[in-house]
Amino acid sequence: MPCRRVLRACALLASVLVLGSAPGSTARADGARIESRIDLGQLVQRSDVIFLGTVRRVAHQRQTTRAYGEDRVWIATYRLQIEVGEVLRGADRLEVKPGQRVWVHRGSDSRPGKWVLLRDFYDSGYGLPGAKAGDRVLVFGSNGTLQEGKPAYLSISEVERADRAEAAREAIAKAEAKVRAGWRDGSKCKAGKFLHDGRCRTPEQIVAGVACPEGAQAEAEEPAPGALRVQCSNAGTFEGPSLSWGRAGYPSAAGAMAAGQREGEWRFWDGQGRPQRTTHYLAGKRHGAEVRFHDNGQIACEGRWADDLQDGTWTCYTEAGAVAGRYEMQRGTGAVRGWRPDGTLQSEQEQVAGRAMGLNRLYDRDGKLELEGAYVDGRMHGLFRYLRPDGTVRLTLCYRRGDEVWRAEEPAEAAQRRCP
Repeated sequence: MPCRRVLRACALLASVLVLGSAPGSTARADGARIESRIDLGQLVQRSDVIFLGTVRRVAHQRQTTRAYGEDRVWIATYRLQIEVGEVLRGADRLEVKPGQRVWVHRGSDSRPGKWVLLRDFYDSGYGLPGAKAGDRVLVFGSNGTLQEGKPAYLSISEVERADRAEAAREAIAKAEAKVRAGWRDGSKCKAGKFLHDGRCRTPEQIVAGVACPEGAQAEAEEPAPGALRVQCSNAGTFEGPSLSWGRAGYPSAAGAMAAGQREGEWRFWDGQGRPQRTTHYLAGKRHGAEVRFHDNGQIACEGRWADDLQDGTWTCYTEAGAVAGRYEMQRGTGAVRGWRPDGTLQSEQEQVAGRAMGLNRLYDRDGKLELEGAYVDGRMHGLFRYLRPDGTVRLTLCYRRGDEVWRAEEPAEAAQRRCP
């Protein structure tokens, strides 16, 4: 079926980032089928970052693909530089201030000669192919942190017209009320109270029981919606006990501060109150022993840090307590390995001075290679290959210093393309 017979769907093929445009001059896919849709309320629920902004630059990356006997140009990656305005949600994840600029981009899953299936389709009425500098937009993002001057990788992203901001605010308020009510489902403590010393206590009760050093006073704050942090402040500098709780009311972190930095032994828990790790700090850096835990409370891995770098022998265990494996590090240099709770090898990552540098490999439960690629200065660089269980390549991606340059599903196509 030619694309012109399904104009409404074809307008939204090229990216999950922006949907709902009229077809442009650049070729995309042959057609699409919409399997499921979401509305604004559902979009808000799954978006961690929502902000208003102004498009300042448009820099889509285009590629040429042979289809139906001719070369067709298509947009492989949509890229917009946006000047951030009012942040409606996720100010803690949006590491820029209003007036600063961020890059938002998303690779396309479609190309000429391909049909696509659209799931969780959101009809925004605004199209990224037609976006131009000066447009006022409303940006939705998830599972990524936006940083000034750096590309932002967001697993779920949409862009709307700015005039939908009021509707988005109403949806945010409803979503947050619903989420807050659900945070305490199954929790030991009701809303407004937090588990401390085996009992459910209010923030005021916790503050009253904290023993601060001379000259310091305990203060409570809400670092994230529904969460709690209690620290001792001395003229704006944190000294003494520091305690944190997650939005479900369970402890999330506990330790001591010295001159505003972590010091000594710190304990961390997950959202359900299960121990995650115990780490020692010196002047804010990990320094000394660290023990990580499985969900069942058994030790998962143990080793040492030196000036925030893994150092010496690290030993990892199965959930049953058997040794899964070991690896050696010399002040952050070596190959970091990870094992699953059942003891099967999951990952290998070469590092230099604590930064990813060299080969990165992921393995399936049968020990077969799933992914292989390389990092340079902590960023993906060069070819990354995803493999099937039989060892054949199912997808090849090319990166340049962390930015995706191109992708190819067929090995023959990848072999014909250059990658830095």
